[in-house]
Amino acid sequence: MGTTPILLTGTSHPTFAKQLAKELGISLGRLHVDRFEDGEIHVELKESVEGQHVFVVQSCYTPSAEYLLELCLILRAVRDNAPASLTAVLPFMCYRRQERKLTPGEAVGAELVTQMIEIAGATSSIAVDLHATTNETFFTGNLIHIPTWDLLANATRELLGDISNLTIVGPDEGSRNRASSVAHRLDVPLAIMNKKRPNHDTVVITDFAGDVENRDLLLVDDEICTANTTIAAAKRLRKMGANRIFLAATHPVLTQSAAHDLNKSLVEHVITTDTIPHTTSELPEQTTVVSVVPLVANAIREQLYTSEHLPNAIEHAL
Repeated sequence: MGTTPILLTGTSHPTFAKQLAKELGISLGRLHVDRFEDGEIHVELKESVEGQHVFVVQSCYTPSAEYLLELCLILRAVRDNAPASLTAVLPFMCYRRQERKLTPGEAVGAELVTQMIEIAGATSSIAVDLHATTNETFFTGNLIHIPTWDLLANATRELLGDISNLTIVGPDEGSRNRASSVAHRLDVPLAIMNKKRPNHDTVVITDFAGDVENRDLLLVDDEICTANTTIAAAKRLRKMGANRIFLAATHPVLTQSAAHDLNKSLVEHVITTDTIPHTTSELPEQTTVVSVVPLVANAIREQLYTSEHLPNAIEHAL
């Protein structure tokens, strides 16, 4: 890197930020974040950012509203101190699944979240696996979107070794691009399930396209939330004659009893990433965690190069 960036972190995933700083060969910037007695978030920069290229790391998982507001306060504190550029680094962006209205009375949460981040001061963003391409259109500043297809494909090959009997399964039509990208990288067949969602957290599998009889299957998705869809899909696929069933998903949200339920399910092994922090006991027993830190570090280098060759982004945005 030509210019050394300043890397700041919120409180949601400090381990990720430390690993990212190590990958970049820099130290974390000095920032103090605490809570007042009434729960309000207080942030204070402890070093000058004037004329610097600043990157703020925050993974906005549950409690997402709190971590999102913390991110926005950090961005505003940096913006008000005249950086050359300011980039939000989002290993996990909250409200990603609310990218469209299922009913006329709903808000498009993903659009509002991106607006909040940019109003707070971010002139560019780096985000990992945003669920749907629609989410990318909500960003008005420069966005580097990081897919995890290669990462998941490589981890699958390393886990299984022989993949000659493997078929990749997308849990719905919306997952086709993600699943087909993994299938292409592994040079194995693709199958797609179709489902309907009566509400945000309930899924009913309707039909299936592809041959799974006597095949090992890898279900590919962007996140593991309740795992209800995965568990139901595994039961359906086993009835159709599937052999071993595996799951690869970028974000280990793992709400409620997801890890426990996966342990009791037909899913033999889970491949996921470190976009959300978990202790080993919080993950399914048979889990491989691969790091997106090198991918994010490369995106920071790319963004830093762009920022160095453009006019002052903050002045342009104001």
